[in-house]
Amino acid sequence: MIMTLKEFAKMLDGREYLHEITKEEEALAKELGFVVVFGYSDDNAELRGAIDDEIGCYDGGILEHDSLPSVIYANWCPKDIDCSWAYDTSIQHENFNIYEDGELYCVGIVCDINESKKTNADRIRSMSDEELAEFLTHINPINCQDCAFSHGWSCQPDRDDYSDFEKCKEGRKRWLQQPAE
Repeated sequence: MIMTLKEFAKMLDGREYLHEITKEEEALAKELGFVVVFGYSDDNAELRGAIDDEIGCYDGGILEHDSLPSVIYANWCPKDIDCSWAYDTSIQHENFNIYEDGELYCVGIVCDINESKKTNADRIRSMSDEELAEFLTHINPINCQDCAFSHGWSCQPDRDDYSDFEKCKEGRKRWLQQPAE
Protein backbone atom coordinates (compact mmCIF):
# COMPACT_ATOMS: atom_id res chain seq x y z
CA MET A 1 0.00 0.00 0.00
CA ILE A 2 1.30 3.45 -0.90
CA MET A 3 0.44 6.23 1.53
CA THR A 4 1.90 9.69 1.97
CA LEU A 5 3.05 11.13 5.28
CA LYS A 6 0.13 13.55 5.15
CA GLU A 7 -2.38 10.71 4.64
CA PHE A 8 -0.84 8.67 7.46
CA ALA A 9 -0.88 11.64 9.87
CA LYS A 10 -4.49 12.40 8.93
CA MET A 11 -5.43 8.80 9.75
CA LEU A 12 -4.00 9.22 13.30
CA ASP A 13 -5.26 12.76 13.88
CA GLY A 14 -7.86 13.07 16.63
CA ARG A 15 -7.04 9.83 18.45
CA GLU A 16 -7.24 9.54 22.23
CA TYR A 17 -4.27 9.20 24.57
CA LEU A 18 -3.37 5.51 25.04
CA HIS A 19 -5.11 4.67 21.73
CA GLU A 20 -2.74 6.53 19.39
CA ILE A 21 -1.92 3.74 16.92
CA THR A 22 -3.05 0.16 16.28
CA LYS A 23 -0.73 -2.81 15.72
CA GLU A 24 -1.85 -2.92 12.07
CA GLU A 25 -0.97 0.76 11.64
CA GLU A 26 2.42 0.18 13.28
CA ALA A 27 3.08 -2.61 10.74
CA LEU A 28 2.04 -0.34 7.87
CA ALA A 29 4.27 2.47 9.17
CA LYS A 30 7.17 0.03 9.34
CA GLU A 31 6.53 -1.13 5.76
CA LEU A 32 6.44 2.49 4.55
CA GLY A 33 9.58 3.52 6.47
CA PHE A 34 7.58 5.88 8.70
CA VAL A 35 8.17 6.52 12.39
CA VAL A 36 5.25 7.74 14.49
CA VAL A 37 6.32 9.82 17.50
CA PHE A 38 4.00 10.77 20.37
CA GLY A 39 4.17 11.47 24.08
CA TYR A 40 3.46 9.07 26.90
CA SER A 41 3.02 10.17 30.49
CA ASP A 42 5.24 13.08 31.53
CA ASP A 43 8.59 11.52 30.74
CA ASN A 44 8.54 9.36 27.59
CA ALA A 45 8.36 9.63 23.84
CA GLU A 46 6.98 6.62 21.99
CA LEU A 47 8.41 5.72 18.56
CA ARG A 48 6.37 3.23 16.53
CA GLY A 49 6.65 1.84 13.01
CA ALA A 50 10.08 1.65 11.37
CA ILE A 51 11.48 2.15 14.89
CA ASP A 52 9.82 0.49 17.88
CA ASP A 53 11.23 2.15 20.96
CA GLU A 54 10.57 4.39 23.92
CA ILE A 55 12.91 7.24 24.80
CA GLY A 56 12.94 8.95 28.17
CA CYS A 57 12.65 12.72 27.95
CA TYR A 58 11.50 14.09 31.27
CA ASP A 59 10.86 17.84 30.77
CA GLY A 60 11.49 17.46 27.02
CA GLY A 61 14.81 17.40 25.22
CA ILE A 62 16.45 15.82 22.22
CA LEU A 63 15.48 12.35 21.03
CA GLU A 64 18.32 10.47 19.37
CA HIS A 65 18.26 6.98 17.92
CA ASP A 66 20.75 5.14 15.68
CA SER A 67 18.05 4.63 13.02
CA LEU A 68 17.04 8.30 12.85
CA PRO A 69 18.74 10.44 10.19
CA SER A 70 18.46 13.49 12.50
CA VAL A 71 17.34 14.34 16.03
CA ILE A 72 13.75 14.94 17.11
CA TYR A 73 12.98 17.69 19.58
CA ALA A 74 10.55 16.83 22.37
CA ASN A 75 8.86 19.91 23.84
CA TRP A 76 7.20 19.41 27.22
CA CYS A 77 4.39 21.94 27.78
CA PRO A 78 5.36 24.12 24.81
CA LYS A 79 4.74 27.85 25.25
CA ASP A 80 2.99 28.36 21.90
CA ILE A 81 0.60 25.35 22.08
CA ASP A 82 -1.64 24.41 25.00
CA CYS A 83 -0.70 20.74 25.32
CA SER A 84 1.64 18.43 27.22
CA TRP A 85 3.86 17.34 24.32
CA ALA A 86 4.85 18.63 20.89
CA TYR A 87 7.58 17.33 18.59
CA ASP A 88 9.65 18.84 15.81
CA THR A 89 12.49 17.72 13.57
CA SER A 90 14.31 18.52 10.34
CA ILE A 91 13.29 15.07 9.04
CA GLN A 92 10.40 15.27 6.57
CA HIS A 93 7.29 14.92 8.73
CA GLU A 94 3.61 15.71 9.24
CA ASN A 95 1.83 16.58 12.51
CA PHE A 96 -1.19 14.94 14.10
CA ASN A 97 -3.11 15.67 17.33
CA ILE A 98 -3.78 13.35 20.25
CA TYR A 99 -6.46 14.23 22.80
CA GLU A 100 -7.12 13.28 26.41
CA ASP A 101 -10.68 13.74 27.66
CA GLY A 102 -11.39 16.22 24.86
CA GLU A 103 -8.29 18.37 25.52
CA LEU A 104 -5.24 18.51 23.27
CA TYR A 105 -2.61 16.29 24.89
CA CYS A 106 0.08 15.92 22.22
CA VAL A 107 1.08 17.18 18.79
CA GLY A 108 2.79 14.07 17.45
CA ILE A 109 4.67 13.62 14.20
CA VAL A 110 4.99 11.01 11.47
CA CYS A 111 8.51 11.01 9.96
CA ASP A 112 9.80 9.38 6.81
CA ILE A 113 13.19 8.09 7.94
CA ASN A 114 13.98 6.69 4.49
CA GLU A 115 13.51 10.07 2.78
CA SER A 116 17.27 10.70 2.65
CA LYS A 117 17.70 7.33 0.89
CA LYS A 118 15.01 8.00 -1.74
CA THR A 119 15.77 8.99 -5.28
CA ASN A 120 13.91 11.83 -6.98
CA ALA A 121 11.87 9.19 -8.83
CA ASP A 122 10.91 7.54 -5.52
CA ARG A 123 9.80 10.90 -4.13
CA ILE A 124 7.68 11.61 -7.22
CA ARG A 125 6.06 8.14 -7.06
CA SER A 126 5.05 8.77 -3.43
CA MET A 127 3.37 12.15 -4.11
CA SER A 128 -0.37 12.64 -3.76
CA ASP A 129 -2.26 14.03 -6.78
CA GLU A 130 -2.25 17.48 -5.14
CA GLU A 131 1.54 17.38 -4.51
CA LEU A 132 2.24 16.09 -8.02
CA ALA A 133 0.06 18.77 -9.65
CA GLU A 134 1.89 21.49 -7.74
CA PHE A 135 5.28 19.94 -8.54
CA LEU A 136 4.48 19.75 -12.26
CA THR A 137 3.21 23.32 -12.30
CA HIS A 138 6.47 24.54 -10.75
CA ILE A 139 8.93 22.55 -12.88
CA ASN A 140 7.28 22.37 -16.28
CA PRO A 141 7.54 25.74 -18.07
CA ILE A 142 5.26 24.85 -20.97
CA ASN A 143 3.64 26.96 -23.62
CA CYS A 144 -0.03 27.08 -22.75
CA GLN A 145 -1.05 26.19 -26.29
CA ASP A 146 0.68 22.82 -25.67
CA CYS A 147 -1.13 22.30 -22.37
CA ALA A 148 -2.93 18.95 -22.00
CA PHE A 149 -6.00 20.74 -20.63
CA SER A 150 -5.81 24.03 -22.54
CA HIS A 151 -7.57 26.70 -20.58
CA GLY A 152 -6.52 29.96 -22.24
CA TRP A 153 -4.23 31.51 -19.64
CA SER A 154 -0.55 31.28 -18.87
CA CYS A 155 0.69 29.06 -16.05
CA GLN A 156 4.18 30.47 -16.01
CA PRO A 157 4.79 32.86 -13.10
CA ASP A 158 7.72 34.54 -14.88
CA ARG A 159 5.64 35.56 -17.92
CA ASP A 160 3.80 38.88 -18.18
CA ASP A 161 0.46 37.22 -18.99
CA TYR A 162 0.57 34.88 -15.97
CA SER A 163 -2.81 35.09 -14.30
CA ASP A 164 -3.69 32.11 -12.13
CA PHE A 165 -1.19 29.53 -10.89
CA GLU A 166 -3.84 27.83 -8.71
CA LYS A 167 -6.16 27.28 -11.72
CA CYS A 168 -3.27 25.70 -13.59
CA LYS A 169 -2.44 23.46 -10.64
CA GLU A 170 -6.10 22.40 -10.31
CA GLY A 171 -6.24 21.67 -14.05
CA ARG A 172 -3.15 19.48 -13.81
CA LYS A 173 -4.62 17.69 -10.80
CA ARG A 174 -7.85 16.97 -12.75
CA TRP A 175 -5.76 15.68 -15.67
CA LEU A 176 -3.74 13.40 -13.35
CA GLN A 177 -6.98 11.88 -12.01
CA GLN A 178 -8.39 11.04 -15.46
CA PRO A 179 -8.07 7.52 -16.89
CA ALA A 180 -4.80 6.96 -18.77
CA GLU A 181 -5.01 7.15 -22.54
